[in-house]
Amino acid sequence: MTRSSHSYSHDDSRSDGSAHGGWYGHGEQDHDRGGHHHRRDDDSSYCNHGSIEPKVLSVGDSRAIEGNAEIFSVILSSAVHERLEVNLALAGGTATAGSDFRSSLEVSFDGGGTWANVACRTVNLCAGVDDFLVRVATIDDKLVEPVEQFTLSAAANGGSESGTGTIIDNDVPLPALKISDAENTESMPLVFNLGFASTPITAGTIRLTLADGSAIASQDYQNALDVSRDGGTTWSAIGSDGLLTVAAGEKALQLRVQTVDDFEAEQTESFALKASVEGGSTFTATGTIYDNDFAFARAGNPANALLAADVLGGDTHPGVAAGSATTSGDHQVAAVLLLPADDLLRQLAAQPPAFA
Repeated sequence: MTRSSHSYSHDDSRSDGSAHGGWYGHGEQDHDRGGHHHRRDDDSSYCNHGSIEPKVLSVGDSRAIEGNAEIFSVILSSAVHERLEVNLALAGGTATAGSDFRSSLEVSFDGGGTWANVACRTVNLCAGVDDFLVRVATIDDKLVEPVEQFTLSAAANGGSESGTGTIIDNDVPLPALKISDAENTESMPLVFNLGFASTPITAGTIRLTLADGSAIASQDYQNALDVSRDGGTTWSAIGSDGLLTVAAGEKALQLRVQTVDDFEAEQTESFALKASVEGGSTFTATGTIYDNDFAFARAGNPANALLAADVLGGDTHPGVAAGSATTSGDHQVAAVLLLPADDLLRQLAAQPPAFA
């Protein structure tokens, strides 16, 4: 008969387990790693029916490459006399449940040959059992991360022990980024070219963020990003978390930010697009928005009394700089007191503009 070693290191893919309840083990028997069970006549716990059930003696540590299972060996202080309930618990450390490892547990009593799901984090043991294995699945993400850890605790009869699960990352950092600036007229999208110093040999993740400058999100540009992987022919939305997955061999991408077409005469505005390689540096590009709004006032109208009827129907007026003053017929270009959209529409309806 053999016991499980106190530390397991596994790279094997996890197999499916079937869920079942009830009590695990076989009455007044022990087992070896081949799944064979033996009566332990030399163990006083089988002769003395008044003996106390065992406690958890140890929980072995485990190490696994990300995406593979962590396997912990739980050792009891002696074989179970009649029945024993062992409560299991997972606790995150530098590793986080749901992001780095699964919250579900599986148990094996034949050295890992077969596995069953653990309901309610409780393992019920029958007589003869003195050890078992617990399996926790890790999550294969695309983030470059340091070594991360979590703990598995096992408690019975007032005693508790814990083991540490160590997750070793399997992601290779992406090459250095190259990202271009972008510029366009208000209402048109800004398209940034994203590339790498060399072709990525493995998949990876880039974290993208937009940051206000003189341009404000939702007012001057939409706080959202699209990506194209075919030179701008097709586009897909990037999630609100800003994470962009890059496939191995994918060297050139385009990023798109839509600008907002307002009715305000504004100066040229800009915002920043930041791209961070997981585990690496952050690169910044500038998006520049040129205004397309100009306003004209009738001769003699002071700028601060400008009415919507004085606004030229077109958005642009070539050769006239915003805020300048010039005369064209009976129209004078002047500084503009901007109107709320509802006031603008109401005044336009009441007095349509007429120009000489």
